[in-house]
Amino acid sequence: MREQPGEFYQFIQELQRRRVVRVATVYLGTAFVLLEASEMIFPRLGLPDWTINAVLGLLALGFPIALVLSWFFEITPDGLATTQLSETTQDRTQKPLTSNIIIIFLAGIILLLLAGPSFWNSSESQSYHSINPKSIAVLPFTSFNSKAESLAFADGITDVILTQLAKVGDLKVISRTSTIQYRNTEKPIPVIAAELGVANILEGSVQRVGDQVRIIGQLISAETDEHLWAETFDRAYSDVFGVQTEVARSIASALKASLTKTEEVYLAQQPTQNQEAWDRYVKSGILSGQMDVNRDSVIALLEEAIALDPDFTLAYGRLIAIYSNEYFNGFDPDGKLRRKARRYLSILGGLAPDSPDYHLAKGFYHYYSERDYTAAISELSIALIHQPNNSELFWAMGLVKRRVGAWMEAVDYFEKAVNLDPRSFKKSRLTAETAQLIRDWEKSRKYLEQMTMIIGPVPELVELRYFLTISSTGSLEAAEPILNELIQEYGAEEMAPALEMKAYLSRDFQTCLDLVDDDVEGVPEEKLEAKALYFRLDGQLDSSRHYYNKLLRGDIAAIERDPDYWGNYLTLALSQAGIGDIDGARKSIEKLNSFNAVMSDAMTGNLIRDEMASLYIMIGDYEKALDLMDQTLAAPGEFCLALLMLEPIYDPLRELPGYKSIIERYEGQLQPDIIF
Repeated sequence: MREQPGEFYQFIQELQRRRVVRVATVYLGTAFVLLEASEMIFPRLGLPDWTINAVLGLLALGFPIALVLSWFFEITPDGLATTQLSETTQDRTQKPLTSNIIIIFLAGIILLLLAGPSFWNSSESQSYHSINPKSIAVLPFTSFNSKAESLAFADGITDVILTQLAKVGDLKVISRTSTIQYRNTEKPIPVIAAELGVANILEGSVQRVGDQVRIIGQLISAETDEHLWAETFDRAYSDVFGVQTEVARSIASALKASLTKTEEVYLAQQPTQNQEAWDRYVKSGILSGQMDVNRDSVIALLEEAIALDPDFTLAYGRLIAIYSNEYFNGFDPDGKLRRKARRYLSILGGLAPDSPDYHLAKGFYHYYSERDYTAAISELSIALIHQPNNSELFWAMGLVKRRVGAWMEAVDYFEKAVNLDPRSFKKSRLTAETAQLIRDWEKSRKYLEQMTMIIGPVPELVELRYFLTISSTGSLEAAEPILNELIQEYGAEEMAPALEMKAYLSRDFQTCLDLVDDDVEGVPEEKLEAKALYFRLDGQLDSSRHYYNKLLRGDIAAIERDPDYWGNYLTLALSQAGIGDIDGARKSIEKLNSFNAVMSDAMTGNLIRDEMASLYIMIGDYEKALDLMDQTLAAPGEFCLALLMLEPIYDPLRELPGYKSIIERYEGQLQPDIIF
């Protein structure tokens, strides 16, 4: 008589019959794949570490549930049914995810994941090796106290460490504009390092109790997550600036960066011994990120800083740049700010005549206050020798190089500025703009994408895709799909400027006028100018003259206020031409030509020649207009062949031989394959 199998054996047989073992195998294999994928993908998405643990917990919770369901249920032609006791083994039609093919497929994926890290690590290692191993980003130090004054103190500590590190030429140090965006971030160190293009991250914390300060710093390798250096400093509040020099030296040593004798001297120098003055300087730097809104507050903070410390060279330098810039942009009609900038420059020269801060400030003064670009380049070049990590200095050099027509050098300086400040919208914008001016559409597209990465796809930015596609291709049809996409994404109201451009280039001037009327936030003078133009192009000359007369009154008043600003004569000439005062328009154009410094400026000079060409068309002098358009197309500038081909203001020239010759001569500027 045959012996009956034991209960345990029968249980094992039942597990096999119901394919529970196969379900367990498939579940565990799938769980392994999901966990590996999470560990690779989640950090790159910036997700916190706990999300991976959450996936692990959910998978662990699901395992017994999967086994229980596999025991009790099977798939039948009528759907899901309770498993019946039977001698028949369930097959893959009843448990379709437990087939041999599925198991083999999972095994292959697991082997790939097990073997993959060596490949990916090799690839990642090559990526890290392409990054300067002596590059570093200083993240905002945290404060143990959430009070505003404690946060400001922590910002001050971060800034002075950054200022000291930036003096070391053998290091690449990312600017504060970029690193401040990672305050309170949950992004992992490798992700932050990749976004900033550095190999190392310095992070730390600050605690102040009465007159005692504790600073904790740690330097981390992004590739290995290894702590290259870590230290705690307990100091008196009065000695806090001395700690920063010690930190900078320690980090330079940890990264094996060499220090020159000059750098040793600069590291020993402190920006100020007055903590209150430093706090105001740091706050002014934070607010200057939105200078249009915070201008008065920034100036007040810097003036307070030099009142607290009359020897504070950095504060003088920043004020000189701000006051000179105000004069340059026509916001200082009586020259009061320019004179103040000059006085502060004299004080700074007396305090530190050989310092890079003095040469930097002097460069800004020559640039903005005197338009002496040669002298500005000379001073900025000296400063650059001693401040190789100053992204603002590279940015300034790019600005001046544009003015003298050294366009390729300007792009190179802008790209170096972006390399040190990769999250700065301002610097990416200037680089994209300069690439557009030299009609390098590919590079312009690259930096437009970087701008979008920094602030997101806001309507004002994404509509540039439409304008730039028209400029690069010379085709409204090529840009039409982009406009349709943007309207669908953001709505017609947000895309009003792009729709106005389309209507203008399509000669639909009534739609242009309707859009101007609907623009409740538009600048009044700009709306008047737009209406005057659209009525003129639409043949409604009486209405056009009405608006040009309104503009004329404002132009005359502007010249009375500031007779030395060239822009006032440009707008005056436009109004005069608009009302039919041809002789008056010619005299205003002649006055523009008398501004030698402005006309010889490669930036403003080409812009003015473009506007002059339009003025000559308005007064009927087509040959002079064609001559000026030839000059503007031969040099970098906003005016491009696409605009000459498409804009209605050039319609009177279409049949002239000179016009056709220009189109043929510059057709190489178009790149129909560059779509933004």
